[in-house]
Amino acid sequence: MAQRISNAFAKAAQEERPTFVAYTTAGFPSPSQTADILLELEKGGVDVVELGIPFSDPQADGPAIQEAHRVALSHGTDIGMCVALVSEARARGLQIPVLLMGYYNSFLHYGERRLAKNCAHAGVDGYIIGDLPPEEAVSFRALCAEFGQSYIPLITPSTSKARIKRLANIADSFIYVV
Repeated sequence: MAQRISNAFAKAAQEERPTFVAYTTAGFPSPSQTADILLELEKGGVDVVELGIPFSDPQADGPAIQEAHRVALSHGTDIGMCVALVSEARARGLQIPVLLMGYYNSFLHYGERRLAKNCAHAGVDGYIIGDLPPEEAVSFRALCAEFGQSYIPLITPSTSKARIKRLANIADSFIYVV
């Protein structure tokens, strides 16, 4: 599955264009529309999709994503449902990589091993976890490797060159620039 991510970036590079990565919140505007949205994003040319896991206090996100999380949570969207929605989209033909994007507390509460296993079965390719530094993600990164998924480290414009170099050494698909 991490291979699907690498293939998407390689395809865009071969076509001499940027990789088109899009974000949507699972369960917004309703859970029943999420698989359709994923399929339409693919049809529209998206190379990789970030599927946001609704969280009750998404402070690192702007007002639009905060509202999408609020609405998704009002529909009972939880991490298990998000995994099922990816599975549904895969069953309906979704081919592009799907990355779960969220806060570590949700992943920890669900259970790291259970998450990696269920996500592998559903067709999730990797994870972007804004509040889990790579240095603290050793066991989670090992689970990702075990189940063929990718843990995507984050950097910011102020990240030191030395840290970027360290993160480049552990990244198995790409580094997310905030």
